[in-house]
Amino acid sequence: MQLLMDELDAVCSSLRLSGTSSDSGFHIYAHGSGGMVALQYAAQRAPPGLRSLVLASVPDSYQALIDDRRAAAQALGPAPAEVLVNREGDASAKAEFQAALGVYNRAYISRQDPGCLAAARQGRSGAAFEALAGRRLFSAAGQLAGWDCADSAARLGGLPVLVCRGERDEVSAGSAGRLAAALQAGKLATVPGAGSYMHIDAWEPHLETVEGFISAAEGSKTVTAGG
Repeated sequence: MQLLMDELDAVCSSLRLSGTSSDSGFHIYAHGSGGMVALQYAAQRAPPGLRSLVLASVPDSYQALIDDRRAAAQALGPAPAEVLVNREGDASAKAEFQAALGVYNRAYISRQDPGCLAAARQGRSGAAFEALAGRRLFSAAGQLAGWDCADSAARLGGLPVLVCRGERDEVSAGSAGRLAAALQAGKLATVPGAGSYMHIDAWEPHLETVEGFISAAEGSKTVTAGG
C-alpha cells in the first residue's frame, strides 16, 4: 500500500498536479482495490490540489467484498458456487475453477463480450495482485485482508467522493451504500445494467455521471471527455 501511494505521489509530482493554484487541481478515478488505495492515499497524504475521488466498485471493507463475492457465487447455483468458494487454489480443480470464474465474470464483472474483459485485464500486475489479495478472490488474503474504510473516511473531511457500482456489480448495494454513508461528502450512483466494469458495460451513462460529478466538484462548466 505504501509503495502504491508513493507511486501516486510520483505521478502527481511529475505531472505537476499537486500544487495549490487554481489551475493545478486534479481528480482521482479508481476501481476495485485501486479505490481502496486511493481512499487511503487521499486520507493519509492529503495531496494539495485533490478536488474529488471517484470510487468505482469499491466496498466499505475487504471482508464485505469477500462476503459479497461469496453471495454472488451462491446466486449462480450450487455447482459453480462450490467450485468458486471451496476449491480456489486447488490444482486438481483448476480447469473447473476457471470455467466457473468465466460464468461469474460474465454475470458480475463485465456483461459484454468476454474479449473486452480479457483486454482490460492484460495490464494487471500479477505481483500486485499477489501482494494485495494473495491471489485469492473468494477468501481474504494478502495485505488488503483487514482493510476497511473507517479510518480513511474519518480523515477525509468534506472532500467530494462519488461511489459508483453497476446494477449487477459483485459489490453489493449494501456495501457500496455503507461506504458512501461513511463519507462526509459521499454520494452513491448505480449504473443500470452494468457489472463491476461499468466503464465497459455502460460506458456512456457512466461517463456522463462521472463528468457531472467532477463538474460539480469543480464548481465550473460541464467537463467533457478529452476537454
